[in-house]
Amino acid sequence: MQAAQIWHLFWQSLLRPTEVARQLISFDPGRPALWMALALVTILSVLTMALLPGVQAVNPVTGGAMTATPYLSVLLLGVLLAMTVFALYFTGQALGGRGTFAATLLVVIWIEALASGLRILDVAAALLLGPQLGGLLSILMLAALVWALVNFINVLHGFANLGRAVAVLVLALVGIIGGLAVILTLIAALAARGA
Repeated sequence: MQAAQIWHLFWQSLLRPTEVARQLISFDPGRPALWMALALVTILSVLTMALLPGVQAVNPVTGGAMTATPYLSVLLLGVLLAMTVFALYFTGQALGGRGTFAATLLVVIWIEALASGLRILDVAAALLLGPQLGGLLSILMLAALVWALVNFINVLHGFANLGRAVAVLVLALVGIIGGLAVILTLIAALAARGA
């Protein structure tokens, strides 16, 4: 894929997500390449988040703000994205979806890359339009990203309507939050024992 094609797919993902989802899901580079792409998009996302002022990780022990090192940020986001892949795949399968694990991985990679691009536009909009108009544009971008994700899930699992895709997304989010809560509780317990 060339830069012009990627740029075109970027915008079409927001305007015509169903068509782009079908096009991307038909592309199968193989799992090793997909895992490498996930690592790459994780690093890219951390770099784009560094553009946003005041982005901080949460200390799992105290609950307060903690300045995240780039390595910690990559690790946390990588774990979150991997959990998202598993959650969307297994939740979709449980609700009768037909999506493969590799296609789910591809969808998560593409949506995260799309989110990174939108973050860059968000920063540019805030600088050019000011905080109020930039904030409004941020809300519109987030809505467009969620709309794209729901459509991608719908195509991925071959559902007949968007309602099931929304259910997959909501249940996957609940699972991810539950999983993160367990992980943070374990980290806090280990930290308390080591103190």
